Amino acid sequence: KPKAKPKAKPKTNVEDRSPVTKNLKPKNAAKPKTTIVLKPKIDPKILPNPKRTSAVPSIGKPLKPDKKLAAIIGKDALLREKVNELIWNYINEKGLRDPQNKRMINADDKLKEVFDGKKQVTQFELNDLVNKRLKK
Repeated sequence: KPKAKPKAKPKTNVEDRSPVTKNLKPKNAAKPKTTIVLKPKIDPKILPNPKRTSAVPSIGKPLKPDKKLAAIIGKDALLREKVNELIWNYINEKGLRDPQNKRMINADDKLKEVFDGKKQVTQFELNDLVNKRLKK
């Protein structure tokens, strides 16, 4: 009988005496997927009309507040964005946000008229109530 060769011991790292392993990727490793970004097809029928400035006709036009709202923001015609900014400035200056629930706004005498007599409204109700007070 031929003499069997003794099994080779794995090489060990001198510092920690752990077996040294080669840093090889498995043969059947998956390749990283590449993503293809497709541009959506735009239907020419739904393109915006270049003559029209906005989808909602009254967004880009100044609106006049009624007497109750004018007591807070002034009598001049303003854009909706400016009206909202002035309302929120008034609320923050007077400290009218509810300390326990910041989504609620407490009304003082001027705001109570704008809020149709309600003592407290949510931020979402505020926009609806203010929009009712704006005229074209």
